[in-house]
Amino acid sequence: MYREKTSNARRRDPSRSREPIASRRLSIINNQSSLINRQAFTLIELLVVISIIVLLVAILLPSLQRVRKQARATGCQANLRQWGILWATYTAENDAYLPRIESDFAEGWYALSPHGLWNIRGESPAAPRGLFLCPMATKAGDSEAYPKGGTFLAWSSPYAESYDLPESPWRSSYAENREAHSWWGDKSDPRCAADLRFMWMTSAVKNASAIPVFFDTMWGGIEMYDDRSPPPEYDAIPTREIKSSSDCVCINRHDGGINSLFMDWSVRKVGLKELWTLKWWNHYNTAGPWTKRGGVKPEDWPQWLRGFKDY
Repeated sequence: MYREKTSNARRRDPSRSREPIASRRLSIINNQSSLINRQAFTLIELLVVISIIVLLVAILLPSLQRVRKQARATGCQANLRQWGILWATYTAENDAYLPRIESDFAEGWYALSPHGLWNIRGESPAAPRGLFLCPMATKAGDSEAYPKGGTFLAWSSPYAESYDLPESPWRSSYAENREAHSWWGDKSDPRCAADLRFMWMTSAVKNASAIPVFFDTMWGGIEMYDDRSPPPEYDAIPTREIKSSSDCVCINRHDGGINSLFMDWSVRKVGLKELWTLKWWNHYNTAGPWTKRGGVKPEDWPQWLRGFKDY
């Protein structure tokens, strides 16, 4: 009777009767637990992925920083082109005369009120907002200690406090060449003689593409009288003492140079060593001692300038 029951059970489940015992044991051993997800990452795999991501970021970060700097430099040049339109419009309306600059000796400041474009009637159109600051130097320096800026700092002055604006003519990262102006004051005043000797007066001049008008700087109103003015001993990061006009413009703001608007109303990058070759005023010596034509040697430059292009 027992054998018949067993035989009947095997007939009811023929697969069980034919399945080897070893195979049934193996299926039990390989049965996946409900607590383990075989499709998830292991700790080793996760660490490898993180390492690859960190490596890619380390490789791409310098490139991204260069792209950001290039974008800001392009924005700076766009600002200067807008200033070029203002200057060109002014000269076209005033018989090629440059904006006037008239000393107010009683007050001790210039009627130009940095970056104002005064015409012969004493009217000054307001410059559009957004043009006073280079994108690389939007934060102002300490105006209480001294109104100077730095390589990546805008210059400012106590006058800025009287403006209810985030930017004003008294807070800027640009400056104009003081000799790229005309004089509409009392020319018989002996105190004016020195300034009149240097000024261009008009934009109708030869080699206008070599005459800087408006440019990156760490202080407003630049006068490059002396071609022998030595370069600064170090870059203006965050700031430095101003000993000469070259200190104000010789700043490494745009990868070895600054941006400048010229009297033909073109805009381009100017190498730091190239500054001494520009025609700052009508009798400025463009082959001075700090130029290749003047005999300067690479080792004559301060250490921070030696790696930049020679002119």
